[in-house]
Amino acid sequence: MKKFIILISLIAFIAGCGGPDSVDELKSAGLKAFSDGKYVEARKLLLKAIEKSPSDKDLLFFVGMSYKREYYYDSALFYLKRADLLYPKQREINKEIYEVAVAIGEWEYAMKAIMVMIDTGDKLEDYYYQLADLNARADYPYNVFFYLRRAYLKGMDDPNRFLQLANAAAIVDSLEVAFQIIDSAITRFGETPQFLLSKAKFYAYREDYKTSEKMLRSLLAADTASPEYKFNLANVLGAQDSKEKKKEALKLYQEARPFIREFNIDSVITRFEEELK
Repeated sequence: MKKFIILISLIAFIAGCGGPDSVDELKSAGLKAFSDGKYVEARKLLLKAIEKSPSDKDLLFFVGMSYKREYYYDSALFYLKRADLLYPKQREINKEIYEVAVAIGEWEYAMKAIMVMIDTGDKLEDYYYQLADLNARADYPYNVFFYLRRAYLKGMDDPNRFLQLANAAAIVDSLEVAFQIIDSAITRFGETPQFLLSKAKFYAYREDYKTSEKMLRSLLAADTASPEYKFNLANVLGAQDSKEKKKEALKLYQEARPFIREFNIDSVITRFEEELK
């Protein structure tokens, strides 16, 4: 009996020496492993602690960060969002959520994280461009226009932002506003090919095909190899009633086809071939 008691005591002693077991011990060991760059070990310890204390902010945050450091962004976002749900509007958490969300294309989470940064002290105007880009990726053109319009009124220095704003205006506001923005960009930066191309597109949207055609022919004459100019000129020529212009459009589509990936040119070419038989 005495030997049996000694054996039980020894087993208990060995088990007690098997490593950290309480939440505080597991957290301390996990954070030490994290600071040493041992992210797998850190997760093992911190996740064990989460089983005992599932609402601990630090445990959730550092598990998420351990995944982030090893580029497991989906898992990182899962734990960071759990931390955010339990402890909303925490700057440190949302800063990390923003970076992870952008990395994996979770635009909604990224925008919400920015809003937390604004709600906790940052200026909205410092995020105009980031919010415009995120909304563009999320396909919210009205919001793109909203943020870029505010940046425009504040004063923009990037010609590409003028293009982005003008294109958004053509979709959600009016062609007149789009023309105004492009003209203001031309006044400021000069008649760059991209500004002129956008203006030619706006004329085409207005169904002023003759003006659009004239501008596109001028651009193509200056850069005869440009598939973008060929494609847009083909669109304008193909929209007109002239059979000769439709033939020219077909030729331009065929030349641009190997380089234009975002449109199904093959179906357009087939349609024109059938129409011109």
